[in-house]
Amino acid sequence: MPKHFVKKALWVPSTLDTPRNRESIPQADFSKWVSLDAVADTIHFLWSERAVKSGKV
Repeated sequence: MPKHFVKKALWVPSTLDTPRNRESIPQADFSKWVSLDAVADTIHFLWSERAVKSGKV
């Protein structure tokens, strides 16, 4: 393993399901929004050893 390395990930969710967003857009279909738990799970996976390391986007 090199002494220094940079780990990068690109992930672009749609609308996040937050109380503020629900309040701001009450007529929206919340079922299509990304939950904060899903965001946390994705970030956890991307920083885990299971994530693919290809160097490509």
